[in-house]
Amino acid sequence: MRCERCGGKGTFVQKLLSDGMEKKIVFCQACLEDTLRNHVSHLKSAGLELFEIHKKMVEDSPAMIGGGFRQGHYHIQIIVPVLIQATLFESDEFTDLRLKKAMVERELAYWSRKLQENLKKERFEEAAWIKEKMKVLEAYLKRSFGVRE
Repeated sequence: MRCERCGGKGTFVQKLLSDGMEKKIVFCQACLEDTLRNHVSHLKSAGLELFEIHKKMVEDSPAMIGGGFRQGHYHIQIIVPVLIQATLFESDEFTDLRLKKAMVERELAYWSRKLQENLKKERFEEAAWIKEKMKVLEAYLKRSFGVRE
């Protein structure tokens, strides 16, 4: 695995589960030390408040029904966590790219859950539409970020 900041060999891997989506954060030793020394201490109190509000929204939201997600609450699962990430941490030259990539990855995870729901309910037309949408998103990830399927 490669360090997310410098691209060198990643030696520190942290796995997080955020709203049903696993995220891995990988750093080399030098980048981890730099991040802890220079960036974590700059968390904004407004960002922490936003994070708490989001957590409460997701936990108490009608979007969560039997572990599933409602279409109308799509933004809670995809957009808000990325906005929180942008609010919490200091920006650098790659922040916009990381946020765009995270948005697409979250959207793919969302549509993957919707695909499984539709297949279980034998809604094959909706499932086919979702598969096409996912192909477009996967192609965008591959083209824009070099992500392999």
